[in-house]
Amino acid sequence: MGILSQLLPVVERHPQQVADWLSVRTGQPVRFDTLNTSWTQRGPLLRLQGVRIGPQGRMAIGEVEVLVAMYTGLLPGHSLIELRLRGMALTVHRDSAGRWSVYGLPRDVGGDPLEVLRRLGELQVIGGRLSVDAPSSGVSTTLSQINLRVRVAGDRLRAGVHGWLDSARAPVTGVVDFDRVSGDGDVYVETLPNQLASWSSLLAGVMRGVHLRDGAGHVRAWAQLHRHHVEQVTVQGDLQGVRFEGVRLAGQTVVPRVFWPQLQALVRWQRQGDGWRVVAPRLRMGESGRLQKLDGLVVEGGSFYTVSAPEAVDAGAVMAVLALGDWLAPDLRTWLLRARPQLRVAGLHVQSQADGRLWVAGRVEQLGFLPVVDAPGLSGVRGTLEGDAQGAVLTLDSAASVHFDWPSGFGRRHEIHLAGRIVGWRQGDGWKVATPALRVQAGDYGASLRGGLWFEGHGMLPRISLAVQLDDVAVPVAKRFWVRSKMSRELIDWLNAALVNGSTSGGFALIEGELKDWPFNNHDGYFEAAGRIHGGVMRFQSEWPVLEKLDADIAFIGNGFSIKGRGELAGVPQVQLEAGIEDFEKGDLYVRAHVQSDATRLLGLLRRSPLHQHDADTLDSVSASGPASVSFDMQLPLRHEQGADYGHFGGEVSLENVNFIHRRWNLAFENVRGPVRYSSDGFSAEGLHVLHQGLEGRLSVRVGDAVDDPAQIFQARLLASVNVKSLLRHAPQMDWLRPYVNGISQWRIGIDLAKGAPDAHRVFGHLTLDSDLVGTALNLPVPLDKGSGRVLPAHIDVALPMEQGDIALALGKLVAARVRHREGEGIGVRVVMGSDNVRDAPLEHGLVVIGHSTSLDAIDWMRLVRGGSAVSSDLPLRLIDLQVDSLLLLGGMFPNTRFQLRPVHQGVAVAVDGPALSGQLNVPESIDGTVTGSLGVLHWQAAQAPSVKVSGSVQSAMVDVDPASIPSLAFEVEDAKFGQVKFGRMELRTRHMSDGMQVDQLQTNSPSQRLSMFATWRGKGEAASIRLSARVDSRDLGELAQAIGYGEQLRGGEGQIQLSAGWNGPPVGFQLASLSGDLKVTARNGQLLELKPGAGRVLGLLSVTQLPRRLMLDFRDLFSKGLAFNRFYGEVHFGDGQARADGLKIEGPAVNIAIRGQSDLSTQTFDQIVDVNPKSGNLLTVVGAVAGGPVGAAVGAAANMVLGKPLGAIGAKTYHVSGPWNDPKVEVLNLDSRQRDKPSNSKSENRGGAG
Repeated sequence: MGILSQLLPVVERHPQQVADWLSVRTGQPVRFDTLNTSWTQRGPLLRLQGVRIGPQGRMAIGEVEVLVAMYTGLLPGHSLIELRLRGMALTVHRDSAGRWSVYGLPRDVGGDPLEVLRRLGELQVIGGRLSVDAPSSGVSTTLSQINLRVRVAGDRLRAGVHGWLDSARAPVTGVVDFDRVSGDGDVYVETLPNQLASWSSLLAGVMRGVHLRDGAGHVRAWAQLHRHHVEQVTVQGDLQGVRFEGVRLAGQTVVPRVFWPQLQALVRWQRQGDGWRVVAPRLRMGESGRLQKLDGLVVEGGSFYTVSAPEAVDAGAVMAVLALGDWLAPDLRTWLLRARPQLRVAGLHVQSQADGRLWVAGRVEQLGFLPVVDAPGLSGVRGTLEGDAQGAVLTLDSAASVHFDWPSGFGRRHEIHLAGRIVGWRQGDGWKVATPALRVQAGDYGASLRGGLWFEGHGMLPRISLAVQLDDVAVPVAKRFWVRSKMSRELIDWLNAALVNGSTSGGFALIEGELKDWPFNNHDGYFEAAGRIHGGVMRFQSEWPVLEKLDADIAFIGNGFSIKGRGELAGVPQVQLEAGIEDFEKGDLYVRAHVQSDATRLLGLLRRSPLHQHDADTLDSVSASGPASVSFDMQLPLRHEQGADYGHFGGEVSLENVNFIHRRWNLAFENVRGPVRYSSDGFSAEGLHVLHQGLEGRLSVRVGDAVDDPAQIFQARLLASVNVKSLLRHAPQMDWLRPYVNGISQWRIGIDLAKGAPDAHRVFGHLTLDSDLVGTALNLPVPLDKGSGRVLPAHIDVALPMEQGDIALALGKLVAARVRHREGEGIGVRVVMGSDNVRDAPLEHGLVVIGHSTSLDAIDWMRLVRGGSAVSSDLPLRLIDLQVDSLLLLGGMFPNTRFQLRPVHQGVAVAVDGPALSGQLNVPESIDGTVTGSLGVLHWQAAQAPSVKVSGSVQSAMVDVDPASIPSLAFEVEDAKFGQVKFGRMELRTRHMSDGMQVDQLQTNSPSQRLSMFATWRGKGEAASIRLSARVDSRDLGELAQAIGYGEQLRGGEGQIQLSAGWNGPPVGFQLASLSGDLKVTARNGQLLELKPGAGRVLGLLSVTQLPRRLMLDFRDLFSKGLAFNRFYGEVHFGDGQARADGLKIEGPAVNIAIRGQSDLSTQTFDQIVDVNPKSGNLLTVVGAVAGGPVGAAVGAAANMVLGKPLGAIGAKTYHVSGPWNDPKVEVLNLDSRQRDKPSNSKSENRGGAG
């Protein structure tokens, strides 16, 4: 061997001989560019560069190594020469007939390359590349690197190969033992634990776009060849983490994938006649412990195809992989990928003929698929399947528990049992799936169906035609059937809350139309589900009580529902109801209800409604009874979108003679009639007819947004005739006023409450009361007195709560008051006379009266505030300070007087200051005390004197003075004046009696007049009686006459006037006809003044009776200087409406006159005799005396008869005066001859007629 190794350089120097040697061995011309030799342990190694084989070097091989295996090549089964090729590209090709060929090996032109290998020995390909091309199978891949050893021994070919698709991963090992002549042989391929992703290209063509992206494990395959064809292939594998990727669907960005955590396979394919047969003793994929099995699956193909599996097989995993490829329609692929159908079939047998005939049979043990988008899912279906190419029938196993899962529809999964048959058949280009009778039974509902779906083959959703008959079922079960994808969340929440209880009978459903058009809003289909609810319980709104005992028809039609019937709401029976949703998409719920019931039940309903939030205090304080009806209308949007209308509810309560009681305000209304309108924002009642304490009225109430003033939350208005005493009972602060008011007037009462929660510590509302007070009498001192028929505007404003606010009161411009009452602080009142408002706050406790008054009764005001009165007991006096135009006191009127009252110990201090009255008095608290004090001025003017103008109310107050209310009086006056009579200093002492008063002493003292009087006054008003005894001593009767209004009739004189008389009635209500008693006059040395012609003097009877002054003496210019008298004396007796003069005489220097007879004071007529006796020789003096005397109009009427006589013929005459005072008749009586001249009236005689 050493010698041979030394010969290698010689070989290098003779490359041509080497090329010739190789040409002989290969049978082809061989050329190369360079030759290098080396010695190896196995023998010499020749390295050839630029090798070319064939004529003109058509096959360029590149680098070739030739090893002469001198040691092993001589052994049996070994080649002496090994030909090593590097970088050679080989191609294995399968033609359409199924024959395999190898390209890229050296060969004779048109010869067999394996024959070349036989002559050369063993061929080794190192670092080569192998392409596999089988167009009919869709396989075309390249191994980027292979190491191949091929040895041909006669007809036998043996080969071994390591190949890499990815050099970073373990290779595939293959062994071939093949007879080149017979075409028989065996092939074995094995992969060591490897990443399968690198072999994906081998499946890409076969699987139509399916790529093996991941997986690892061990795969072995055996193939048997016969006559150059594959006769049988057996594959065994155990793989983990197998992941397939498929073709991306149009419009999708995600590549579809299928992942099998584990794949176990033992599959055998073998040729069978003109066909083939696949048997899978073991074929499992999926997760460990949950592998889907296709064990025992047999598939045969050829002129017909059959699939059979005696045991149960799972097809879900296979369908998932099939969905990755593009051999299925896109819609079907999409559904398979998303729904991931699961199918387990036992006893499967499928046979298909070449002519299109098909038979299918099997027992479905599990059929299911997941829900996809808006399509439902199903699982647990079992049954028996039979079919052919035109259709199939699945007879369902009723014992199977089927789960119907529709998340976008029903939401919760339904567990049901199905009984009946489902039939599928070809219809045009599509399929129909329907049932002639299918029974659906769940735990709480059941139904019978007929109809089905039509998949028309255009890739759209199917057309549905279905009729359903529902079993009787509980109402809440309906909550399981809301189609959530077509209904808002708010709508579903409302329906779930609304359907509380009850049962439904006679239910049915009809569906017809394209499912893509569901819910058929455009009349492109029809859907209706209806039934009858019995004993239902529904809650239409969370804030309203539930509707119970509901009997109603309910219907779901199209995209909405309606319900119509009657039930009981919050104890109110027979509520007629209509409700529904016209469009689930818009989600607007409407509810309309009407009920006729008793107000007590309806009020209970309102208390449990949202209206209770607006005015809980009112609803809780009110009780009602009587017939009433309620209508209700609610619109509730169930989609809460930006800017959306949040709906409303409203209605009307019709009251029909309902009785209401408001406990807080202590109000009661009867026979209330009229409508009350309410809404989600409040309620209002306008002009309700009410009966309050038997009197009719009108009531209006507004709450919430129904109010006129947006700052208010509650308003009430009542126009009613109300007893003022009952009205004051509602205001404890005004209770002191109740004894002084009486009557019924029409009042306008208003309540206004501000927004915000009522607060006991702040004012949040007002109560106002307005009236003209017609019908109400005020028994208060002047000027606050008022008769029931008089109009006096009254306005009262009460701040609420009363414990925190004030009460403002105004009676026109007459008086205003402000009342305050605080808990534990008593009542404070401030009164301003002559105003309609009070600006300053009242005291914490007590009464203050200020301001200006046109008139005021001092005694009544003192009585009002004196201790023990209704006012003083609750409202102690603090101050009265008034400027009074006409102050009334004991029948007199005092102008422009300031009147002040202040509390002192056990009494009231009175101060008066005015031109006619000034001074200080102390009035005791008790009526048994004595009013004491002193007055500087007391100019008493009768309140009914002609010169004094007083109002009717003042006169009425004077008449109604109660003398028993006047305490004892004891005071002095420095300057007393009554009328025009000046009496100077005066002392007054009176005594209080239980039924009146007594004047014990009334004395005056002035230089010319002195008065003393004793009197009693008992009783009040028309029941009063007065008795008095008075004496006037006058030093100047002319002054006295002038003071009392007769200043032009008397001058000078002195004397006395004594009166002892009485009458029934008040002092200021004196009527002359009621007078009884005696008047005695004694006067001397005076002069009756002249009478002016036509002056119309009214002398009266002694100026006491104040007779009408129509009779006059008119002796013209004959008597114009008056008449002096020496004495004037006599008596006048009053009684029974008559004034009788007996012995009334006037004695003068020229004439004596005597008057006797009577005057009727009731009818104002005369019946008097006047005797005129002139003294001799002095007629003029007589006539003058008569003209100025006190005989009055009777003498004046007779004077004209004297004028017609000669003066010397005048003598004594007697006259009879009769007739009315305003037109008396005079008759002359001739006492000497006892003849009577013709009567003539004074008017004719005044014109100069004779008598």
